[in-house]
Amino acid sequence: MATFRKYKTKKGMLWRYQILVGTDTVTGKRKYKTKGGFYTKKEAKLAADEVEKKINNPNFLDNENITFGEVYERWVANYKLTVKESTFHVAELRYKSKILPILGDKKINQITTIECQDLINYWYSIPLKYYKILFNSVTRVFKYAKQLKIITDDPTSSVIIPKASRQFDNLEHSRNYYTRDELRKFLEYAEKHEKYKVYVLFRLLAFSGMRKSEALALTWNDIDFDKSRITINKTLILTPKVEVSTPKTKNSNRVVFIDKKTSSVLKEWRFEQKKELLQKGFNALSTNQIVFSGRNNLYIFPTTISKMMNRISEGSNLPHITVHGLRHTYATLAVQGGMSVKQLQAQLGHSDVQTTLNIYTSITDEQRKDTANQYTSFVNF
Repeated sequence: MATFRKYKTKKGMLWRYQILVGTDTVTGKRKYKTKGGFYTKKEAKLAADEVEKKINNPNFLDNENITFGEVYERWVANYKLTVKESTFHVAELRYKSKILPILGDKKINQITTIECQDLINYWYSIPLKYYKILFNSVTRVFKYAKQLKIITDDPTSSVIIPKASRQFDNLEHSRNYYTRDELRKFLEYAEKHEKYKVYVLFRLLAFSGMRKSEALALTWNDIDFDKSRITINKTLILTPKVEVSTPKTKNSNRVVFIDKKTSSVLKEWRFEQKKELLQKGFNALSTNQIVFSGRNNLYIFPTTISKMMNRISEGSNLPHITVHGLRHTYATLAVQGGMSVKQLQAQLGHSDVQTTLNIYTSITDEQRKDTANQYTSFVNF
């Protein structure tokens, strides 16, 4: 039912109508449609009647005024039902921190291709390595809006995506792995200046290729010291609290093999950990004991070890790489040492060998120096 009100302007007295459009199913807030500028109440009523006919249509949506943020709220409520809680948490943070502050209050049918192009160019120039992921997130909302017939065209469909290989051309931190000598220096510094647990954790990451969330989820019964192998059957997730979940993919359920020294330092750490926990009153003899336990013998937040990584990199005067960069390091040095791609794929837990080839087989300067000699040695003339 429309309501009408007379109001005063410089042009004289005019009329406006206000109609309750409905209640948003996500936010629970009432939504109104208001329009003024009518010289008589009769004009306002005729216009309001037309709007009410549309509203009474079961397929009606207030397309004219609906914002990007409102469409996002509808989309994300459904998206939450299709993914793991940890995946949803990461996606939600991405929208709230990077996307909604820019697009949230804009009317979705007024957002242009030029605005979308400027947005991805901005993320690219900062630079954000995950600018494509962010833009795909924006596209998802526009595609959903198109499905709901809120918009007729998706403005992101005509955007030119900047080439990732050029993004870090002039930045020193584009290399996200260590050479053999750099890795040795990194671990030597960690062993000398950090707690033994920290050194063992980074040694394991660098010499197994496992993900940090997989290493932090390990319990001692996952490690077979006789066969020098570790069973990966769980991972830590943030929801936003730390919880144990199934591995990232089906192929992430795997067995990884470790060298004798890594096995030895793990044994030594187990002995040290038992002493520390017993002193604090914890039962350290359980086979379900967390390998890398934190305060109160609980799981360590995966995000906290980045600070440790930065501290060691700075202390050893090495270029900064991410914790995930140790996984890159493992893969690069494994290939350099002669490991086959299929072996590497199994160790890293990739379902597609192309992922292993595309992401992890970076060519180091040391490898490139040997390229000509390797070719000449093989051809031999």
